[in-house]
Amino acid sequence: ALLSGDLGRYARVLDGLRGEGEATTFVLWVLSGDVQALLRVHEGLDAGRPRDQLLRENRVWRPRDAVFKGALRTIPRDRLRPALARCARIDRMIKGLETGEPWDAFLELGLELAHGTRQ
Repeated sequence: ALLSGDLGRYARVLDGLRGEGEATTFVLWVLSGDVQALLRVHEGLDAGRPRDQLLRENRVWRPRDAVFKGALRTIPRDRLRPALARCARIDRMIKGLETGEPWDAFLELGLELAHGTRQ
């Protein structure tokens, strides 16, 4: 939902995961992994490498590759490093080293990726 840019669905998924008691560490692992993979693919494309090869190297296979290809078109590379920084802040929140609510920060991460907003 996040990579496809469907923020409404992304918010509902987060709410459902939270309601089911899903571990924030798992959610962060999945989200940060996608952001990192997206950044690596963007950087590889900028270096002239083939997209399909980059997707395979980053373990993005069908049917998920279609969503990833769309995210490459809609999420500019310059939003990804700030998103990774937000992931690091969420990690500190989860560990109790920084104040804040991780679930709210996950939502902010989605807004940052979709619209480029930053705090």
